[in-house]
Amino acid sequence: MSIDTLYSRSRELHTPCAPAAQAEISDSVDVFSRWRRDVPVHDEVGTTIPDNTSQPPAPLAPPTADAFIRGIDWTTALGPVPGQEQAVYYDGLTLRNASGKPMAQVVEDLESRIGAVLRARGVAAIFGGGDCVALARRVRRTMIADPTLSLHPSPDVRYGGPRWLAIWTAIRVLEELGLSSHDRSVDDLVAIGRAEAAARAQRNTVTSGGPGPAIVTPRVDLGALLLMSHAAGTIDLHACARSDATIAPRLLIERYRDVFADDLRFLDLLWSSAHLQLSTGAELARGALRAAGIDPDHRMDGQSAPIPSIHGPLRLKHPSPPAAQGQRVCDFYLSRGKLEFDDIPRETAPVSAPDSRREPAQAARIRALLALPLQDQFNSLFSAQATLVSQYTAALIDASISRYGKQYGIDFDNAAITVSLARPGGPEHARPQGGNTGADGAAAFTFTSTSANDSRGYFVAIETPAGSHVYFLSWETGTELALPADVGIHEWARQHRDLVFGSTGIGDKGTQAPAQDPGLLVRTLASGTRSEIVAAITAKIMAAQEAGRAAAYRRDEPVQAQGSGLERPGLERPGLERPGLEGPGLERPGPDGPGLALAPLRAALRAISGGHPHHVYDCAAMEVLILAPGIREGITAGSGAAQAFADEIERAFAEVGSTHISRIIGQALAAPRDLPRLLRGGGRLTSKGVEILSMRLKSARPGLAKELTRAIETRALSPYGLDSVQHGAPATVVSPRAGATDGAATSRTIDADAARRLDRKVPDGTPNYRGAHTIYDAVGAYAYDWWKDGDFAYTGFLADTPTVALAMDILRHATDLSEHGWWKNEFDEYFDIRVLNLEKSAYRITGTDLADASAAAGHEAAMRDALRTFLASVYASSETFRGLANDARAAGRLGKDKKWRLRIAAPDTISQGRSTYAGLWPHVDFASRTAEIPDVQAPPEGSPGSTLTDSGAFAPADARAVVLHEILHILTAKGDPPVGRWDNDPSLLARGFPERGPVEYLTQRILKECGIDVSRRLCYLHLTQAHRDVVRDRIPLQDLGSLQRYVDMQDEYLSKVFPNRIAAPTPVRRPVGADATVP
Repeated sequence: MSIDTLYSRSRELHTPCAPAAQAEISDSVDVFSRWRRDVPVHDEVGTTIPDNTSQPPAPLAPPTADAFIRGIDWTTALGPVPGQEQAVYYDGLTLRNASGKPMAQVVEDLESRIGAVLRARGVAAIFGGGDCVALARRVRRTMIADPTLSLHPSPDVRYGGPRWLAIWTAIRVLEELGLSSHDRSVDDLVAIGRAEAAARAQRNTVTSGGPGPAIVTPRVDLGALLLMSHAAGTIDLHACARSDATIAPRLLIERYRDVFADDLRFLDLLWSSAHLQLSTGAELARGALRAAGIDPDHRMDGQSAPIPSIHGPLRLKHPSPPAAQGQRVCDFYLSRGKLEFDDIPRETAPVSAPDSRREPAQAARIRALLALPLQDQFNSLFSAQATLVSQYTAALIDASISRYGKQYGIDFDNAAITVSLARPGGPEHARPQGGNTGADGAAAFTFTSTSANDSRGYFVAIETPAGSHVYFLSWETGTELALPADVGIHEWARQHRDLVFGSTGIGDKGTQAPAQDPGLLVRTLASGTRSEIVAAITAKIMAAQEAGRAAAYRRDEPVQAQGSGLERPGLERPGLERPGLEGPGLERPGPDGPGLALAPLRAALRAISGGHPHHVYDCAAMEVLILAPGIREGITAGSGAAQAFADEIERAFAEVGSTHISRIIGQALAAPRDLPRLLRGGGRLTSKGVEILSMRLKSARPGLAKELTRAIETRALSPYGLDSVQHGAPATVVSPRAGATDGAATSRTIDADAARRLDRKVPDGTPNYRGAHTIYDAVGAYAYDWWKDGDFAYTGFLADTPTVALAMDILRHATDLSEHGWWKNEFDEYFDIRVLNLEKSAYRITGTDLADASAAAGHEAAMRDALRTFLASVYASSETFRGLANDARAAGRLGKDKKWRLRIAAPDTISQGRSTYAGLWPHVDFASRTAEIPDVQAPPEGSPGSTLTDSGAFAPADARAVVLHEILHILTAKGDPPVGRWDNDPSLLARGFPERGPVEYLTQRILKECGIDVSRRLCYLHLTQAHRDVVRDRIPLQDLGSLQRYVDMQDEYLSKVFPNRIAAPTPVRRPVGADATVP
C-alpha cells in the first residue's frame, strides 16, 4: 500500500471520533507522507503495512500510534453490549460482569472487543488489515482506568477480588514512588497492596485543633468495599455520585459475607480453638486438690500424718507406704489414682480462717470426688478435649482449602486432596513411636509430643483434571503459599527451611538449604475427596492424641494438641498476655518439648486481640481484618465474625452518612486510581507512610522493603507530584493545571549529604517530650503514632523527632517553587472570605459608625483586602509558602470546586496595643472546610505571655503568625500535636515540653523568609498562668537553654536538608505595645 493510498483511505474513514481526533489522525498521515516510508512490525503498535518499495522501514513512534486511539471514547466504545447482558464491558472505572473471573480470561475478552472497535473504525485497515493484537493491548494497558489492566502478562488473580484490589493499591503506591509496577511478581504486588492497606487500617477521629467537629475515618474501609462492589455490579458508583442511587449497607453485608465466608469462618474457628487444651493427669490432680483446699505441693510427713487443708487436717483411711515419705501430695495422688480420707469431725474445723471454711456437706462432696479413680476422670475429659481439638484442626485446614480453591477457581467435584507434613533428615527421624506401626510394618506417621522436627504447617496437594495445585499452609500465620508448578515439595521445603521448620520470614528468594542437608521426609496425614478430607484429618489427629494419652496422664504440665499446633494459649487473661506469646516461649522446644510448640496462627490471634498493626498484615484472614479491623472487638465479645462484620458496616455508614459518602465518591471518581483510599483520607502516600509500609514488608520481603525505603530516601520530586518521578530524578513535566512546562530548575531536591551529616543524637538533657506523641493528618489519611507500643522506638536522633520527620515529609512534596499567577489572580475562586461580628467588635471605637451599613461594608472590604494582600505578599516573598500552595493545588487539597471559607474575627477589645477575643478560637474544620482566623492587622493577642519563646520569654500571639499557621493547616492537611497531657502545670515537670509540630515550624520558616520578625515559639502549647509559674519558678534556666538549642538543631537540620534558593531578608518587627497601630 502506497502512502498516497494510505492517505486517501484515511480521509475516507467515517469514525465517531471528535474533530480534534480526526485532525490528529490526518496530521499523523501527513507525517507518513513526509517520511515516504512504511511502518514495520512494532510490539507496542501492531502489524506492519506491506509495501513493495525498497525504502527501508522506520518504526512508528508511540505518539503517532496514540493519535489513532486517543480520540476514541473508549467508555462508550467498550460499553454494554445490546442483547448480551452478561458480556464483559467497561464503564469508565472498572470492568463489569468480570468479577470472579480469571484476569487472563478477562483481558482476552477485553482485547477482543478493543480489536473489534479498532477494525470497525478503520484503524486496522490503516495498519494493513491485521488483527491489531498489539495495538489492542496498548489500548488496554493505557486507556483503561483500572491500573491492574496495565500489567502484562495479566496477574493470576480473580478480577474484583481482594487480591485484585491489593494489586490496584500496589500499582498506585509504586507510581507515587516513581517505581515501575511491571516485571514484578504477583506476590510482591499483593504484598505491597496489603501492607499499604494495613498501614491505613486504623480508626482516626481527627480534628485540626480547636473546638470544631471531628473528621471520622470509619473502621471499615468503605472505599475498598465499594470499589469491589462496583466491579461486581452490586452497586454503581457513578449513580451514587450523581445521587441517583443510595448505597444500602445490606448490599455490602450480603455480598461480603459470601466473599469473606472462609475468612470469617477461619476467625471463628481460630478464636474458639485457641481456648482448647489437652489436660494432663497431673493438672487434673492439682485442680481437684486445690478445690478440696489442699496444697498440691505439700510434702507427705509420714504414714499416718494428717494432710493440712483449709477445712482442717485430713487423715488418709489407709496409711501411706514408706516410699511416700517426702513425696508431694499431687504425685502421691497421681500414683495412687485416688485419695480416701476419714470424715472431719465438726468440732475440729478451724476457726482461724472462717472466710475459707466450707460447709461440711460441701467438703464431703469434694472429698468424695478425690475418692473416685483419677484415671477415669482423666480419660473422660481427655477424650472430649481430643475430639474437639481434632475437629477444630480439621476445620481450619478445610477452611484454608476452601479459600485457596476460590482464589484459584478450583473445581472440587473431581479433585483428590492430600495433606502432608515434612520432617528433616533420613529414616532415622521416622522411627516408630509408642509401637504405632502400619499394616506394612513400617512406622505409621504420628504427631507425638516428643518430636520437635515436624514442619510448622501443612502441604496441601490438590489434583484435578484441569491441573495440579500444591501450597504450604503456614501454621504460624495461616497464609497459603503456592508452590511453583515445576518445584516439588522436597525442593521447596529445602529452599525455604526457615519458613517450613522455623518462625522467620520467607525472604525474597527463600533461604537455601546447606549442602550437607540429609534430605526430607514427607509423610501423608490424610487424603481423599473434599467431602472426605475433614473426616480423614480428624481421625488421624484423633489417633495421634490417643497414642499420647498415657504420656499425657503422667505429664506435669498441660499438653498441647498433638499435631494440631493448638497449644494452650491461656486466653482467660485478656489481651493474650500469657508468658511466651511474645518472647522466648515461641522458640523451638528441645527434644523433650511438645511438637509444633507454637500458638496456632499467632499473628491472627494477636490481630484479633488488638495487637500491633503489623500483626494484621501477617494474619491468615488479613483481607477481612484490614478492611474491617473493628470486627475483632465483636469476635472477642462472642458475637461471631460474620455478625461482627455486619455490625461494623452498619456502624460505618451511620458514622459517615450516605450524603457524605456520595460526595466523596464524586470527588474520588475524578482520580479513580485513588478509589481504594476512599474515606481513608485519600491523598498520596507520605514518607512516614512508606516507612510504615516498609516495616510491614521487612520480615517477609526484605529486598522489596529496602527498595521502597531507598526510593523515599533518594527521590527528588517533580513540581506536580510523584507520578512524573522516575528513579529519583526530577523530571520535566507539563502541568495540566498551569498549562506550562516547568523543569527541574524549579524543583527543590533533598540534600542527602546534609541529612546524613547533620543527623545526630538529641542531648539526653534536652527537656523535649519523648513519650507517646501522636500528630494526625488533618484529613485522617494517616495517624503518626510516635513511640507508641514499640512501633516507633525513640531512637534519640534528630531526624526521627516528630517536627523534623513530618516537616521533611511535607517539604519533599512541596517542590514547585515557581510563582504562578493563580494565587493572586484567582484567590477568590479558592477562598470565600467573610468578617464576623464587626459591628460588636473593638473597631467600633475607631471613629467609624459601623452601625451604618455602607461604612461597615467598607470596613469589612478593607479587612478582606488586608488578608488578600498579606497572603499575596507571603506567596511572592516565600519560596516555601509557594511550594506548599502549589502542591496543595496540584494534589487537590485546594480546588475551585471545593472552596475554603475563611472567617475573620475582629478583636473584642483593644487595650495598650493588645487584642482580646471573647469567642474566637483559631482553628480549621476540614469537615465544613472552614477556618476561623483573627484580623491580620489586629495587634497581638493579649493573653499575658501565651507562648514560650526564645530565651524563655513569654510573648503574645502575633496575628500574622496565627493567620499563617491556620492557612498552613489548609495547605498541608497536617494537624498540631495534641497537648491534652499538658493540661496542668506539673505536666511540664513530668513530661517535658511538647513538640512544635510541622505546621508551627513551617510558619516560623515562612515568616523568616518574608522578613517578618515574630518571636519563635519553642513548643506548641498555650501557656496558662500556672504553666508560666512553673517555667519561671521551677524549671532551671539551663533546661530552657537546652530546649532552645533543641529547636535550633531542628531548624538547622531542615534548613540544610531543604535549603532556600534565595536568602531570607532582614526581619522587620511590628511594634508591640502603645506604639502599635490600630486599623
